[in-house]
Amino acid sequence: MPTRQLDREHLHGSRTITIAIEKLGGARLGDVYTGTWRYVVTWGDQETFREQRLDSPLPTTPLGAARELAAWFAAYGDPGSGYDGPNRPMGPALEMCRREQETFSLFAGEGCR
Repeated sequence: MPTRQLDREHLHGSRTITIAIEKLGGARLGDVYTGTWRYVVTWGDQETFREQRLDSPLPTTPLGAARELAAWFAAYGDPGSGYDGPNRPMGPALEMCRREQETFSLFAGEGCR
């Protein structure tokens, strides 16, 4: 699957989080789009998510879509949130969300790169 990798690698402990995302039908960094995004999330050397189901009804950039995805992962990682969005994580993906909840929150809220 071809992806456009965003400038989002955050070293936390010994694992790096990478979010690679692309707009189905193509996109350029900085331009805004609606529709479906495809993404791959790796944690260290382990691929934890590979999906084609991030739908964006409001116009957003590829970086904005990655931030939205990070917000979902941050909510999943907070046991008290009760959040039940799309693509509920299980196994290693849920472990990643719990351990990296603060990292995902930072990326989603402040847009660090």
